[in-house]
Amino acid sequence: MIKAVITNLKQFDRQLTAETNRLYKAAKDAAKIEAYRLRDVLREEIKQGAPGGQKFKPITELARRSRKKYYRNKPPLYTLYKPIRYEVVKNSKYIKDPKHEIHIGIGLGAPEISASWKRIARMQQDGGVFIDKRFKYFSPWQGRVLTGQEAVRDYLLHKSVERKPRRYALRKETRVFKLPPRPIIGPFWNKYQKIALKNIEDNFERKARGEWI
Repeated sequence: MIKAVITNLKQFDRQLTAETNRLYKAAKDAAKIEAYRLRDVLREEIKQGAPGGQKFKPITELARRSRKKYYRNKPPLYTLYKPIRYEVVKNSKYIKDPKHEIHIGIGLGAPEISASWKRIARMQQDGGVFIDKRFKYFSPWQGRVLTGQEAVRDYLLHKSVERKPRRYALRKETRVFKLPPRPIIGPFWNKYQKIALKNIEDNFERKARGEWI
């Protein structure tokens, strides 16, 4: 057995703490760099209508015609790229905590994203069948709260921001509206997970050596 005596423990502990802090910062910077890159990739793929290479199901001709002119020929969910954010958070404020971890998030989960954006994204990702009798909507064109089929008609067909909303014919017997699921985060992360983890490791090694990235 080899025995050793370490003297001047206070200085040793300070040096160890400084090195721990330096490596922690390197790890956090490595994650932040990759999260920023992933955010930009996800934004671009949403604008192309195919996050993770999986194309969104097309919108109906009626929905396309109800869009603003600029967006009329854009892919489904084109404007959803705007609120995409990234965040890097830690689960403990104590660096020496053995359970200390750094987490990255990409998507619409950031606190500053409005509830309406999150609701839209969740509804589009999950899809579903919507019954008009449960639907309530304040119509800026009619200046009152609409319910039932009248509300669905106004919301789906007259939502473009124009002075004179255009009207399209719906059958009077229309009672159910189906929204196909359009997955976003799942396909994207399935494609880029391994790449992202490898990039974070490479970034950490470079930052730990003191390189500028």
